[in-house]
Amino acid sequence: MLEPSERTSFLDALRPPFGYRLEAGVGTAFSLDFEVLTAVLQAFVDAEIDEEDSRQDPTVVIQAITRLSRRVRIFVNRGSIRFDRERRATRLFALFDRIVRDVTLPNASFHPKVWVLKYGPRQSPESSGLHPVYRLLCSSRNLSTSKAWELALKLEGTQEGRKGTMGRSLAAFCRTVLAQDPHLPRDLTVFPSELQGITFVTGREMQDSLEFLWQWSGRSSLEQHLPSRGHRVLVMAPFVRSGFIDTLVTRFDQLTLVSTQEELDALSDATHERLGNADIYAVRPRETGSGEPALDLHGKLLIVEGAAGSRTYLGSANASNRAWGLGGSRNCEAMVSMEPGIGIDRFVKVFVRGPEGLH
Repeated sequence: MLEPSERTSFLDALRPPFGYRLEAGVGTAFSLDFEVLTAVLQAFVDAEIDEEDSRQDPTVVIQAITRLSRRVRIFVNRGSIRFDRERRATRLFALFDRIVRDVTLPNASFHPKVWVLKYGPRQSPESSGLHPVYRLLCSSRNLSTSKAWELALKLEGTQEGRKGTMGRSLAAFCRTVLAQDPHLPRDLTVFPSELQGITFVTGREMQDSLEFLWQWSGRSSLEQHLPSRGHRVLVMAPFVRSGFIDTLVTRFDQLTLVSTQEELDALSDATHERLGNADIYAVRPRETGSGEPALDLHGKLLIVEGAAGSRTYLGSANASNRAWGLGGSRNCEAMVSMEPGIGIDRFVKVFVRGPEGLH
């Protein structure tokens, strides 16, 4: 699950299951590169086109993505869309304008990395009797060309009709995000109402509790879902700030911190003094003899342990006050929390330390 040698492709996490096609989808990211967006849309429509035909006629792909523009919206932080200004405009480039929307938040960033997707069975004899499949991908991954360690949780479920906490929260998130587009197609207008009755297939890490948590200006903060006291806490993030680390030190008896050397060095002297008893690990890229890529850190994870048990939070929030809603302005962020979760010792064993010592 967290072993550094085990990795999953982001595109594979978005592709429709065999025998299905994408019927509706909402995606969010902080930043977007058009090259990556093209790859994502191609992954969505692969199931709808014949590979041999697409090689002979690129218009087949264009037509498939044109149909997709009526079913998908992708929301990105304003000012974080990257494109080559020297590149000649194409028909595909114009199609992106129908799909991508930028979001502006006052004194804050639109920072969630969430994909909520509905796959319907294709019209074929093999798909007879199949029901729609819903997928949630909550991660740290932007739509960028970055090569970094990312962390994601992928869940799939079906429409059971019984409203639950998870479905209601997902529906509220999608409804709020989709409201940023005043010209939604009908398939997406009704999409949030479908999400309320989804039941996801879960593993043992979520057998006690599974919640979708998100914050937006005017809503409760992510920090309110953290315990006020606990025995241990582990936080992994590519960006760490003294204010948030100081809060964790006051709430928990023991802190484990995983970040980059640059971020750790930038913490204040007062914070470093408070970290005297903490376990601190710096992730750095390393070239490998096997040719594997040297990866920076971009995954975000927080694990708490206390009298009430263990709980894991995974998603977009960095280790900062703005990310968790402490203080004035707060980013839009999204996290999945689960109990009993991963556990601090398990995470350290598989991600930080291997059979031969530190990875």
